[in-house]
Amino acid sequence: MVGAIGADSLSDWSLSHLLDEVWLRARRVLIRRLDLAGYWIGKAEYQDFLDGQRAIGAHLRDEWLAEALGSADSLCLQSERAFRAANVRVRSRIPLIMAFGHGLGEGLARLIADDPLPRTAGLCALFNLGISFFDAVVDQPAALRSALAQHFDGHVLQTLAAEPDAARRHGEVFGQVEDDEIRILLKIVAAFFRELHSLYAAAGSQPSPRMAALLEQAYLAELSSTQDGGAPRASDPTRTAELKSTLPFVIIGQIALAGVPCAPASAAAGVDRLAAELGGVFWLVDDLADLATDARSGSLNAVLLRAGLSPELSRDSTALRRGMGDLLDGLVIEDTAADVVTRLASVDRVLASFARDESAGRLRQIVRCYVRSWIT
Repeated sequence: MVGAIGADSLSDWSLSHLLDEVWLRARRVLIRRLDLAGYWIGKAEYQDFLDGQRAIGAHLRDEWLAEALGSADSLCLQSERAFRAANVRVRSRIPLIMAFGHGLGEGLARLIADDPLPRTAGLCALFNLGISFFDAVVDQPAALRSALAQHFDGHVLQTLAAEPDAARRHGEVFGQVEDDEIRILLKIVAAFFRELHSLYAAAGSQPSPRMAALLEQAYLAELSSTQDGGAPRASDPTRTAELKSTLPFVIIGQIALAGVPCAPASAAAGVDRLAAELGGVFWLVDDLADLATDARSGSLNAVLLRAGLSPELSRDSTALRRGMGDLLDGLVIEDTAADVVTRLASVDRVLASFARDESAGRLRQIVRCYVRSWIT
């Protein structure tokens, strides 16, 4: 156990100092817990893995993203114009965002089939990028969110999910949007649904009602997680935080299953459960890693909520200072890190239930390396 610092010793610390200490504490505790449990990947293996993932992600960016955006908007995204203050962060993360979606989708599908339908994993990469871009847009000022709502809402989402031709129709309209960020995001959305319906057609299946419901839930959770995001604040903010972070993993699991026609029901249930377990792992790892950043910005964060700090309270400097002191003097960080380890153990148990040991081992490496990436 990391010993409590003690309220008296914290009384003279500045808020900035407290936030820095929380940032360090969260990383140290989580890394130590992971290492003790055998989930921490060594530096050499991690670096080799990351180099390979960046290469995969760069290829996906140059193939899938260029196809979705066209030459003009591909150049726009590579410039310093798009995503305003988040430009450098967004652009630099594109390869790993796409590689992560690709690795998860391919890894989940290969647990039950040697040869998933072509482009299944690429579609997962495109989805992961789209949900990341949506998050980046929603985190921008309210005026940009309002502009997005003029072109995209729950009804448009439902139409895109249900009608194979809707992506083409809406894509033509999306391409005329003036705002760079929104146009780029909506072009990715249209490309995702075109590819999704193509995958259904290749599998000889119809659009999935469950997929449509999951996409709508993820959309509403994203809006509800942000102040003035366009949806009412949920009565259970912790549940909203969980859904926002975990549903994308469940959706990637559903895409992977769509790429494996006639998968046995038991195998499909295992993939579905595994995707949900993975979502829980990365939800808490992400919130621990972003603890200080989310506290500064007043963002929804499960660890802060466990410490009694809602986004509204985080915007009050006195409440924020008290909350940071409580985090340092208590065990919320330690308990959350222990929860991560418990969830990783559950992931291992589900992986062990699949007969394809090599595929399970590869997915296990992907998970552990990306957990390290999330932290460092």
